[in-house]
Amino acid sequence: RNQDDYINENDFIGGMMAILPVTPNDPFTAVGQLRLQFIFLYYDFNRNGLLELPELRRLVHHLHAVRRMALAQQKKEREHRHSNGVHPTDGTEDEEEELPEEEDESR
Repeated sequence: RNQDDYINENDFIGGMMAILPVTPNDPFTAVGQLRLQFIFLYYDFNRNGLLELPELRRLVHHLHAVRRMALAQQKKEREHRHSNGVHPTDGTEDEEEELPEEEDESR
């Protein structure tokens, strides 16, 4: 953070806390603010306190990549559940559904 090519213990611990998936994204909490601050610093390569166009492009590129990975994981999980006979919407096993007999309309 201080551009001396070293990471001190506090910055290391703060960075590790910031990237944990269980860390809240709530900017109204101290941990949430710390997380957002570290994410911003990750993309602010020149440390000018601004995200310039190339830095912003990298951020957007990473957001798209994360979204694609999440969608691929969801698809994989759905396919796995479906191949194991689990209904994709309610978690119940697929069963042969009995269709009602058609009434004879000629009567």
